[in-house]
Amino acid sequence: MKSIVLFGLLCLQLNCLFVHADVLVGGDKEQSVEITSDLKLLVNDGLRQANALGGDFKISEPKEIIVMRYATQVVAGILSKLLMEVRFSQGSKLVSVELWDQPWTGKYHQLTKTCVYTSDSDTFYPSQCDSATNCGQLLQQKGTCQQPST
Repeated sequence: MKSIVLFGLLCLQLNCLFVHADVLVGGDKEQSVEITSDLKLLVNDGLRQANALGGDFKISEPKEIIVMRYATQVVAGILSKLLMEVRFSQGSKLVSVELWDQPWTGKYHQLTKTCVYTSDSDTFYPSQCDSATNCGQLLQQKGTCQQPST
């Protein structure tokens, strides 16, 4: 009986910790999309690696890059997830990149997945999607995704 009571108290304590936590353990943690030197480096590294895949993923001479969403997730390192609108003089692309850091092994900003959806329209936001969530859904529904071989 004593062990059941202790187990019950432990569960109550853990439940309180989960209820008051800002994020789900192992889930995405939203980050600021304010452009900092670290965020610029992530964006540049992600777009450079996506561009190297060629084809639909080619990104040359962007006129403007808008970071719509930036989130991180702890998974044997840090997985950074970016959703961007890349505007060109003619047309635009929705682009998502997932970059993995595992500093203790020397891996930084390694591209694990990228998606792209191209439009002849000059902008996606707000003409084709009115929020980062809606733009992300549009990209998942109509875009092309690739997981580069490592």
